[in-house]
Amino acid sequence: MLLAALRRGAGFALLWVLLAEGDLQAWWLGAIAVVLATAASLKLMPPRHYLRPWAALAFAFFFLRNSVVSGLQVARLALDPRRRPSPHCVDVTLTLPEGAPRLIVAGALGLMPGTLSVRLDGTALHVHAIDADIPVAAEAAALEAQVARMIGVAP
Repeated sequence: MLLAALRRGAGFALLWVLLAEGDLQAWWLGAIAVVLATAASLKLMPPRHYLRPWAALAFAFFFLRNSVVSGLQVARLALDPRRRPSPHCVDVTLTLPEGAPRLIVAGALGLMPGTLSVRLDGTALHVHAIDADIPVAAEAAALEAQVARMIGVAP
Protein backbone atom coordinates (compact mmCIF):
# COMPACT_ATOMS: atom_id res chain seq x y z
CA MET A 1 0.00 0.00 0.00
CA LEU A 2 2.89 2.35 0.81
CA LEU A 3 4.52 1.74 -2.58
CA ALA A 4 1.21 2.44 -4.34
CA ALA A 5 0.79 5.66 -2.34
CA LEU A 6 4.31 6.78 -3.24
CA ARG A 7 3.81 6.02 -6.93
CA ARG A 8 0.47 7.79 -7.10
CA GLY A 9 1.76 10.71 -5.05
CA ALA A 10 4.70 11.10 -7.43
CA GLY A 11 2.33 11.03 -10.38
CA PHE A 12 0.05 13.65 -8.85
CA ALA A 13 3.06 15.80 -7.94
CA LEU A 14 4.29 15.64 -11.52
CA LEU A 15 0.82 16.54 -12.75
CA TRP A 16 0.74 19.52 -10.37
CA VAL A 17 4.11 20.78 -11.61
CA LEU A 18 2.93 20.46 -15.21
CA LEU A 19 -0.35 22.26 -14.51
CA ALA A 20 1.50 25.01 -12.61
CA GLU A 21 3.87 25.31 -15.59
CA GLY A 22 6.85 24.87 -13.32
CA ASP A 23 5.98 27.85 -11.10
CA LEU A 24 6.50 26.57 -7.57
CA GLN A 25 5.47 29.76 -5.75
CA ALA A 26 2.40 28.06 -4.31
CA TRP A 27 4.14 24.76 -3.56
CA TRP A 28 2.25 24.41 -0.29
CA LEU A 29 -1.06 24.44 -2.17
CA GLY A 30 0.32 21.80 -4.53
CA ALA A 31 1.45 19.67 -1.60
CA ILE A 32 -2.03 19.77 -0.08
CA ALA A 33 -3.61 18.90 -3.44
CA VAL A 34 -1.19 16.00 -3.96
CA VAL A 35 -1.86 14.54 -0.51
CA LEU A 36 -5.65 14.87 -0.91
CA ALA A 37 -5.59 13.45 -4.45
CA THR A 38 -3.42 10.52 -3.35
CA ALA A 39 -5.68 9.75 -0.38
CA ALA A 40 -8.82 9.97 -2.51
CA SER A 41 -7.22 7.79 -5.18
CA LEU A 42 -6.29 5.09 -2.67
CA LYS A 43 -9.76 5.19 -1.11
CA LEU A 44 -11.69 5.10 -4.41
CA MET A 45 -9.36 2.73 -6.27
CA PRO A 46 -7.40 0.51 -3.88
CA PRO A 47 -4.30 -1.02 -5.48
CA ARG A 48 -4.93 -4.55 -6.68
CA HIS A 49 -2.65 -4.79 -9.67
CA TYR A 50 0.75 -3.34 -10.37
CA LEU A 51 1.84 -2.08 -13.75
CA ARG A 52 5.02 -3.63 -15.10
CA PRO A 53 6.85 -0.91 -17.06
CA TRP A 54 8.52 -3.15 -19.67
CA ALA A 55 5.33 -5.10 -20.22
CA ALA A 56 3.45 -1.79 -20.57
CA LEU A 57 5.89 -0.77 -23.29
CA ALA A 58 5.35 -4.14 -25.01
CA PHE A 59 1.59 -3.60 -24.72
CA ALA A 60 1.90 -0.15 -26.34
CA PHE A 61 3.92 -1.63 -29.23
CA PHE A 62 1.41 -4.49 -29.61
CA PHE A 63 -1.50 -2.04 -29.61
CA LEU A 64 0.08 0.28 -32.18
CA ARG A 65 1.08 -2.59 -34.47
CA ASN A 66 -2.39 -4.14 -34.34
CA SER A 67 -4.02 -0.75 -34.86
CA VAL A 68 -2.03 -0.23 -38.06
CA VAL A 69 -2.81 -3.75 -39.32
CA SER A 70 -6.51 -3.34 -38.46
CA GLY A 71 -6.57 0.08 -40.09
CA LEU A 72 -5.16 -1.39 -43.30
CA GLN A 73 -7.78 -4.18 -43.22
CA VAL A 74 -10.59 -1.65 -42.82
CA ALA A 75 -9.16 0.58 -45.57
CA ARG A 76 -8.91 -2.41 -47.94
CA LEU A 77 -12.50 -3.34 -47.14
CA ALA A 78 -13.72 0.23 -47.68
CA LEU A 79 -11.85 0.77 -50.93
CA ASP A 80 -12.49 -2.59 -52.61
CA PRO A 81 -15.58 -2.15 -54.84
CA ARG A 82 -16.11 -5.95 -55.03
CA ARG A 83 -16.48 -6.39 -51.27
CA ARG A 84 -19.22 -5.16 -49.03
CA PRO A 85 -18.77 -5.05 -45.30
CA SER A 86 -20.88 -7.51 -43.38
CA PRO A 87 -21.13 -6.01 -39.88
CA HIS A 88 -21.91 -8.36 -37.03
CA CYS A 89 -21.70 -8.63 -33.26
CA VAL A 90 -19.59 -11.12 -31.34
CA ASP A 91 -19.66 -12.08 -27.68
CA VAL A 92 -16.20 -12.69 -26.26
CA THR A 93 -15.63 -14.29 -22.86
CA LEU A 94 -12.92 -12.53 -20.87
CA THR A 95 -10.83 -14.43 -18.35
CA LEU A 96 -9.06 -11.53 -16.64
CA PRO A 97 -10.12 -10.42 -13.15
CA GLU A 98 -12.97 -7.92 -13.07
CA GLY A 99 -12.32 -4.23 -12.83
CA ALA A 100 -9.46 -2.40 -14.53
CA PRO A 101 -8.02 -5.42 -16.43
CA ARG A 102 -11.30 -6.09 -18.24
CA LEU A 103 -11.90 -2.39 -18.83
CA ILE A 104 -8.46 -2.04 -20.42
CA VAL A 105 -9.22 -4.92 -22.81
CA ALA A 106 -12.66 -3.51 -23.67
CA GLY A 107 -11.29 -0.01 -24.21
CA ALA A 108 -8.30 -1.10 -26.29
CA LEU A 109 -10.39 -3.42 -28.44
CA GLY A 110 -12.87 -0.60 -29.00
CA LEU A 111 -10.06 1.70 -30.13
CA MET A 112 -8.79 -0.70 -32.78
CA PRO A 113 -10.12 0.04 -36.27
CA GLY A 114 -12.98 -2.22 -37.33
CA THR A 115 -14.17 -3.12 -33.83
CA LEU A 116 -16.17 -1.39 -31.15
CA SER A 117 -16.78 -2.61 -27.61
CA VAL A 118 -20.51 -2.30 -27.05
CA ARG A 119 -21.10 -3.70 -23.57
CA LEU A 120 -19.17 -5.41 -20.82
CA ASP A 121 -21.41 -7.63 -18.74
CA GLY A 122 -19.45 -9.67 -16.21
CA THR A 123 -17.09 -11.83 -18.24
CA ALA A 124 -18.98 -11.27 -21.51
CA LEU A 125 -17.73 -8.51 -23.81
CA HIS A 126 -20.15 -7.67 -26.62
CA VAL A 127 -18.15 -6.41 -29.63
CA HIS A 128 -19.40 -4.95 -32.93
CA ALA A 129 -17.15 -5.71 -35.91
CA ILE A 130 -17.33 -4.03 -39.29
CA ASP A 131 -16.87 -7.34 -41.10
CA ALA A 132 -17.32 -11.04 -40.36
CA ASP A 133 -13.74 -11.73 -41.52
CA ILE A 134 -12.28 -9.82 -38.57
CA PRO A 135 -11.07 -12.41 -36.02
CA VAL A 136 -12.53 -10.63 -32.99
CA ALA A 137 -12.13 -13.55 -30.57
CA ALA A 138 -8.47 -14.06 -31.51
CA GLU A 139 -7.76 -10.32 -31.23
CA ALA A 140 -9.43 -10.20 -27.82
CA ALA A 141 -7.47 -13.23 -26.60
CA ALA A 142 -4.15 -11.73 -27.74
CA LEU A 143 -5.07 -8.42 -26.13
CA GLU A 144 -6.02 -10.18 -22.90
CA ALA A 145 -2.65 -11.95 -22.81
CA GLN A 146 -0.83 -8.62 -23.27
CA VAL A 147 -2.86 -6.96 -20.49
CA ALA A 148 -2.27 -9.94 -18.19
CA ARG A 149 1.50 -9.61 -18.69
CA MET A 150 1.30 -5.84 -18.22
CA ILE A 151 -0.37 -6.05 -14.80
CA GLY A 152 1.15 -9.36 -13.71
CA VAL A 153 -1.91 -11.61 -13.48
CA ALA A 154 -2.80 -14.91 -15.09
CA PRO A 155 -5.62 -14.67 -17.66
